[in-house]
Amino acid sequence: MYKNSNRYVGVRNSLCSKIMLIMRLTTVILIASIMQVSASTFGQQITINRKNASLESLLKEIRTQSNYDFFYDGKIIPKNRLIDVSLKNADINEALKKVLAGFSLNYTIEGKIVTIRQSKPTIIDKVISVFARIDVKGKVVDEQGKPLPGASVFVEDSQIRTTTNSKGEFLLQNVDENATILIGYVGYQPMQLKAARDLGTVKMQVSTDILNEVEVTFNTGYQQISRERAAGSFAKPDLKVMMNRTSTPNILTRLEGLVPGLTTRGPGGLLVRGQSSLPTGDNPLTSTRPLIVIDGIEFEGNIEQVNQQDVEDITILKDATSASIWGAKAANGVIVITTKKGVAGDRLTFNYDGYYAFQGRPDLDYVQRMNTQQFIGLARELFPQFSPYFPDWRTVNSNFGNLPHLQIQYDRARNRITQAQEDFKLDSLANLSNTAQIADLFVRNAGTINQTLSVSGGGKAHTFYGSLNHIGTQSNTPGQQYNQYKINLSNNLIINNRITVSINADLTNTVTRNGNTYQPDRSIVPYQLFKDANGNPLNINYLGNYRATPLSDSLRTRYQSRSLINLDYNPVLEQDRAYDTSNGIFARLVGGLKVKILKGLDYQGTYGYNLGNSNTRAVRLQDNYEMRTQVVQFTQGGNTTPPVYNLPQIGGRLVAGSNSTRAWTLRNQLVFNRDWKQHQFTLMAGQQATSSTPVTTTATYYGWDDQLQTSRPVDLARLGEGVNGIGGLATLPNNVGGSEGRIARTTSYFANMGYTFDRKYTLNASWRIDESNLFGRDKSAQNRPVYSIGGKWALGKERFMEPATWLSQLDLRLTYGITGNAPFAGAAASYDILTAESNPNYVTGAGYLLSSPANTKLTWEGTKVYNAGIDFSIFRDRLSGSIDGYIKKTEDLIGQLATSPFTGYDSVIGNYGNLDNKGIDIGLNSTNISTNDFSWSTGLTFSYNKNKLTLLRENPPVTGDELSLRERLVDYPLYTLFIYNYGGLNADGDPQVRLADGTVTSEINITKPADILYAGTTQPVWSGGLQNNFQYKSFNLSASLIYSGGYKITNNSNPATNESILGNNSLPVEFLNRWKSAGDEQKTDIPRYVPSGELASARNIGYFNQSQRYALNGAYIKLRDITLSYSLPQILVKSIRAQAVSFRFQVNNLLLWTANKNGIDPEFLGQIRDAQGTVSLGAHITF
Repeated sequence: MYKNSNRYVGVRNSLCSKIMLIMRLTTVILIASIMQVSASTFGQQITINRKNASLESLLKEIRTQSNYDFFYDGKIIPKNRLIDVSLKNADINEALKKVLAGFSLNYTIEGKIVTIRQSKPTIIDKVISVFARIDVKGKVVDEQGKPLPGASVFVEDSQIRTTTNSKGEFLLQNVDENATILIGYVGYQPMQLKAARDLGTVKMQVSTDILNEVEVTFNTGYQQISRERAAGSFAKPDLKVMMNRTSTPNILTRLEGLVPGLTTRGPGGLLVRGQSSLPTGDNPLTSTRPLIVIDGIEFEGNIEQVNQQDVEDITILKDATSASIWGAKAANGVIVITTKKGVAGDRLTFNYDGYYAFQGRPDLDYVQRMNTQQFIGLARELFPQFSPYFPDWRTVNSNFGNLPHLQIQYDRARNRITQAQEDFKLDSLANLSNTAQIADLFVRNAGTINQTLSVSGGGKAHTFYGSLNHIGTQSNTPGQQYNQYKINLSNNLIINNRITVSINADLTNTVTRNGNTYQPDRSIVPYQLFKDANGNPLNINYLGNYRATPLSDSLRTRYQSRSLINLDYNPVLEQDRAYDTSNGIFARLVGGLKVKILKGLDYQGTYGYNLGNSNTRAVRLQDNYEMRTQVVQFTQGGNTTPPVYNLPQIGGRLVAGSNSTRAWTLRNQLVFNRDWKQHQFTLMAGQQATSSTPVTTTATYYGWDDQLQTSRPVDLARLGEGVNGIGGLATLPNNVGGSEGRIARTTSYFANMGYTFDRKYTLNASWRIDESNLFGRDKSAQNRPVYSIGGKWALGKERFMEPATWLSQLDLRLTYGITGNAPFAGAAASYDILTAESNPNYVTGAGYLLSSPANTKLTWEGTKVYNAGIDFSIFRDRLSGSIDGYIKKTEDLIGQLATSPFTGYDSVIGNYGNLDNKGIDIGLNSTNISTNDFSWSTGLTFSYNKNKLTLLRENPPVTGDELSLRERLVDYPLYTLFIYNYGGLNADGDPQVRLADGTVTSEINITKPADILYAGTTQPVWSGGLQNNFQYKSFNLSASLIYSGGYKITNNSNPATNESILGNNSLPVEFLNRWKSAGDEQKTDIPRYVPSGELASARNIGYFNQSQRYALNGAYIKLRDITLSYSLPQILVKSIRAQAVSFRFQVNNLLLWTANKNGIDPEFLGQIRDAQGTVSLGAHITF
C-alpha cells in the first residue's frame, strides 16, 4: 500500500496548457472588468518629453507608463525644483537614473516595487559640509518694490527657516553653499534661488492661480454654473467640517453654522432665509422646509438615508435667480446635493471611513426637582389644606391610583392607622430614592457607529463609484435598536464621442426594534422604587392606565375577579412583553443621458425613480398590560357565571402595517453653450413631469402567538357594533385599513439663459410654468408662471480698478424673481376632496367623507424675491467673502379660512395672508497664516432674518387673554410671544397683572389687548457660525462655534401651580419658596398654593407663569465641536500598502454661554437635556 506513495504522477502537456490558458483568461477578465485597467499599462517602455516639470509629477508619469508601484516618503521629494527630461523608449532604470540625477536620492527595485530613499552622506561628505556652510541674507519685496514682511524663507529639504521682518529682510545661518533657498508668500509665486551669502533684493511676482486652481461651480440640479457667470445667490458649506461632524448622521443638521442664511433650530426647523409659508400644526398644508434635490431629482424621503461620505458637493440656492428654475416649490430655498462619481484616469482606490460616537446619558435632573425628603415634607404640609375639599379617598384613588403617600395620609384621616404609624410610613418613604434605579433600569449610554467602505476608479470610457455603509444607533432607552445598511453604485459610460450615459443606484435598508421600556419621567414621585431590596420587580399599579386613567383599587379587584385576568402593572417585567419593529427598503434610481447634437448643442435627459416600502409590526404578548386590559374590556359575565372572552384570552395582538411610495421624474432638456472670445452664452429649455403615489395598509390580528406566527378568530362584526363588557360599552375598531393615497402629478416647462460679455458683465434669466392635479382643472389657478432676472458686474476687473492692487475680486449682483409654493397632495383644490372610510354603521359598511371643501379661488403661494449682493477678495486673497441683502414678499399664503356657518363648514382651505421677510447674509473666509508647516484659516457666517405678517384673514383677538395665546398676528413676526405684565403678588399671595393705565389687579378676565406685552419671537432672528482650522505638519485642529440670538425662549422651570393634590413631582424646588403667609409678598414673587379648584379658578395663574419671567433671552454661543486629527507619515503608510491613513478625535458641545441667567440651554427647553461634552473616535484609510 506504500508502493505508490513516491511515484511521480504525470500530467499531459495538453492538459497543462489548457489549465494555464484558463487561468490566464480568468485573470485577464477579472482585471479588465473589476479594476478597469487598460492593457496598455503593462508596457515598460517609457517615453517622456517634459520641461520645467516637478520631480513628483515625473515619478507619477513613470509609474503610469511602467505599471510599477512606488514607495517613498513624500517629504523627501523637492516640491519647487523643476527639471527638463527627454526620454524615448527607455526602461525603468534609465528613466529613474535620468530624473533622479542631481538629487540626493537613490532607488532600489524589488519585483514591481520601486523604493526611493535619501542618499546617506559619507564621513568625508560630512567633514566637507562643515566647511561649506555660509550665512545667507537678503530682502524680499513685492512687484512694486515694497517690503513684504512675514514672507517664509527656508532651505529646501532642511529644518532651517525664517520669516522676513518689517523691512522684508531675512538672515539664514549655517546654510550649505550648494543648497536651494525657497521664498514663499500668500498670493505670490514661490521663488527658488541658489544659496549665496547675499541674495540682494528678491522681487516677488503676483500669482494668478493661487487659491483659484480649482474652478468654483454651482449646481442648480439642472446644470453646472461657474461662479464667474452666476448672478444668483449661492452658498457652499465646508464639506471637510461636515465630514468630521459626528453628533448626528443627518447631513442637513451637519450644515449648522456653515451656510449664511440657513438655520437648523427654532420652531421653524430647517429654513433658508426665513419662512415663506405658514405652519399649521400636526396637519400641515404646505412645506416650510427647503426643497431637497439629490442628483437632479426631488427627494422627499428621509434625509438621514443620505450618507455623508457619498456626498461630493452641496449647493444652497437662496434667491429667485438661483432657485426659480424649480418653480412652485422653491419659495423656501433649494438644497442641491450631488453624490460622488468616478474620475476618468483614476486607478482603483478604496476608502474606509468610520467613527464611533460616545453620546453619553441625558441629564434627567436638568430641571431640579424636590428630593424625597422635600417632597414628603411638602406632602405633610399640604394635606391638611386640601383634604377638606377632597375628603373621599375613592374619588382621589380613581384619579391618582394607589399612590403610597396619599394612601397613607387618607388611611390616617379615616383612622385606619395611628399617627405614629403614619409618621413611620412617611418617614420610611422619605428615606427612599429612585434616582439610582431609574438610571440603572431605564437609561443607558447612547452611541452611534458609522462606517463606509467605498471604491472608485475609471478608464477612458467608464468610471464608477460604489460604497457600502452601515449606521448603528443605540439610543438612551434600553431595548431600542436602529441599523441602516446602504449600498450606492454610480456608473458613467462614454458610448462614443457624442453619447454619454450615467446610472446611479442607491439602496437603503433600515431595521428598527423598540422594546416596551418604561420611559423615565422624573415627575414620578421620587420615593417610588421599581425593585425591592432583593432585586425583585415591584408592581406599581398607579402607573398603568385603563382607558387613559389609573384603576382604583376597588375597580381593579372587581375586574380581576370577574375576568379572572390579573391587572397588576409591573414596569420592569413589561419591558419584555411587547415590542415594535420596522423594516424598510428604499431605492433611489437616477439615470442620465447626454447627446452632443451639434457643436455647442446638447440633449440632456434625467430620469429618476424612487421607491420606498416600510413594513411595521407592533406585537403585544399575552401577559402585556395593554393586552390584558383590552381583553378585560370585551369580557362579559363573571362572578356567578364563567367569563365570556370576546377577545382571545390566550395569545396577544399583532398590528401589521406597510407604507410604500412610488415616485418618478422625467426631464428632457436642450442646452446650447458657446464661448466666443468676449461672449459666453448658455440657453437651456426643457420639460419635466413628476408623479408620486403613496399606498398604506394595516391589519390587526388577535390571539396572536408570536412563536407559531398565527392568530385566533374573532367576531369582528359583532365587536365593531359594540358589546357591554365588564367595564361598560366597548367597541372594536376595524381590523383592516389603508388604501392607495392621493396621487400628486405635475408637468412643467422651463427655460434658463445666461450671457456674459468680456467676462465682466453677466445676465441670467429663467422662466418656468407648473401645472398640477392638486388644484383640479381651473386654469386661473394652474397658470402661475415663475421667473427671474439677474445681473452681475465684475467691477474688480475694470481697468480703473487696477491701481487697487490690494483688491483681487469685486463682483456686484442684483436679482429679482418670483417663486412659489403649492399645498400637499389632497390638502386643498378647486373641487371637493373626498376620502373613503369604513364604518359598520354605514349602510354598506363603507362610504365617503368630505375632507376638504372646494375653493374655486384657491391658488398657489407666490413669493417675490429681491436680492443684492457683493462678492469680494482682498489682500491677495487672504480675506474673501460675500454679503447679500434680500427682501421676500409672499402673497396668497395657504391656510384655514373661517367661513359662514350657513355654508355647512367651519372652515375652508384658502389664501388667507401675506408675509414679508427681510435679511442679510454674510460669509467670510480668511487665511490668517500660511507657511510650509503651519496654517491657520477662519470662516465666519452670519444670518439675519426678520419677518412680518402684513395680512391675515382671521379675526383679531379682542381680549388680553386671547392675545396671550396667539402665535401670529398682523404686523408681527411669526411665532410671536405675548406675555402679561406681571404686577407681583397681592396680600393673599395671588398673582397680579399691571394694565396699560398702570393699574395693578388680580382680577381675572380683565385684560385687553393693549394690556399685553410683546416679548418677541421664538424664532432666532440672527444666527451663524465661526470655524477655525489649524494645520501643523501632520496635525490638524479645528473648532466650530455656533451662535444665535434676537429671540425669546420659554422658562422651563415653573414653580407655580393650580393643582390641589400633588400626585407627582413635576414642580421645581423653587415651589418651596412660595407665598405662605401675609407679608411674604414682600420677599417672594411665587404665588401661593391653592387647595381647591374653586380657589384656582378665581385667579389667573398665567399672570405669573406667562409674564416677564416666562420669556427669557434666547441668545447663546456654543462650542459645537473640536476635532483633532493626525495623518500618519507616508513612509509608515506605504509600509502597510496604503496611500493615506488618518485618525481623528472629536468633542461635541463642550462649552456654552447663554444670555439668560437661569442656566437654561436654549437648545433644550424641556425637562431633560441630552448629554453634553460627548466624544467620538474616527479613522480614514485610503488604499
